Amino acid sequence: MNKNYTNLWITTIIPFGLGYFINMVFRSVNAVLSHPIMEDLSLNHLQIGFITSTFVLAFAIFQIPLGLIVDSWGARKTQVSLFIIAAVASVLFGLSSSETWLSITRALLGIGMAGSFICAVKAITDRVESEKIPYYTGIILAFGGVGALLATTPAKLFQIDFGWRNLCYLLGLMTFLIAVLIFVINKDDKVGNEKESLSGNVKGLISIYKNGFFWRISPLLIFSLGGFIAMQGLWLGPWLHRVVDLTHLQSANYLLVIAVSMIFGFLSGGLFSKIASRLGLSLATIVVIGIGIHILTQFVIILNILTLHYLIWFIFGYFAQVTLVNYSILAQHFGPKISGRALTAANILVFLFAFVVQYLFGVVVHYWPRMTGSDIAEGFKVGLSALVALELIALIWYVVYRPSSPKS
Repeated sequence: MNKNYTNLWITTIIPFGLGYFINMVFRSVNAVLSHPIMEDLSLNHLQIGFITSTFVLAFAIFQIPLGLIVDSWGARKTQVSLFIIAAVASVLFGLSSSETWLSITRALLGIGMAGSFICAVKAITDRVESEKIPYYTGIILAFGGVGALLATTPAKLFQIDFGWRNLCYLLGLMTFLIAVLIFVINKDDKVGNEKESLSGNVKGLISIYKNGFFWRISPLLIFSLGGFIAMQGLWLGPWLHRVVDLTHLQSANYLLVIAVSMIFGFLSGGLFSKIASRLGLSLATIVVIGIGIHILTQFVIILNILTLHYLIWFIFGYFAQVTLVNYSILAQHFGPKISGRALTAANILVFLFAFVVQYLFGVVVHYWPRMTGSDIAEGFKVGLSALVALELIALIWYVVYRPSSPKS
């Protein structure tokens, strides 16, 4: 094996891949931890929805200064600093006994995890040729898929035996050890020569938000990916328990299947491009077909048809990842000079929408049965139906809307 290739894996891919791995653990684990936390602290669905959503809210807001920090400090220093914050926040979350402190520490955790993917891409970009970046980015995403997997049945079994607080302490320790690993092994921090002020960065984001092409592509990305993040990161666990009528451990097993499907979805980015090229289709067409299947699958889930079959949940998780192709479409359109800014602009909206969904879904689940006298499962179905309706509208917009100018 080539010495440089081995060195790349040891110093960059593995340590930063583990960074994205732990990020996905934290993003996903509340789907199995929500019930024991609610029982332990006597919380309702409205409260747990808000607590969990503070993670993605802080994560989204911190994207604004993140690019400047990474450019100024480099990937290594940024990741290590943020992971130390995350490690402390995870321990404090485990020590918390009120909605207020759970929300504050969860938000701090969101800040601590906000740079995991950007830092990984930055570290890879500094080490490899541009044509190889998508390949290694896919590997980083696969690390994240394994993290989402760990946050299902393995996390549930640990929680059953040792409690949710000890799981938080363990995850905090893992985060700290990964920070130490990155600090010790990676020595390749590269800082850009060009500096930009925070106000300049904000103006740049505003210019992207005024772009017509951005608003053709981004609504589907925001609603489908943001909605999936919100559901997979919290509400799918309670859904499987309340609507499909599974035990909490059985629910964790189904979440594991979704995590496996995510890994395959992450690794299929290149496959989608090859299929499009082989069939003479655009990447946008592949997105329409894939998200169309994802939406149809959610209708099946809402109607609670065949939801005891693992295949339904595999299809649901796999085709949700098709919308990631939109990041490539945005990057190709805006070009290398401002593509990073365009992706950041989209990412902020994706995670802000995930915050809104995680919180409002809890509002619907909490109040709908009280308003209508129906079973709580109906509240879950109403919440998901509203999300799917938005995705369907965004898909139609994606197909029919064309900016007035191809450069606008």
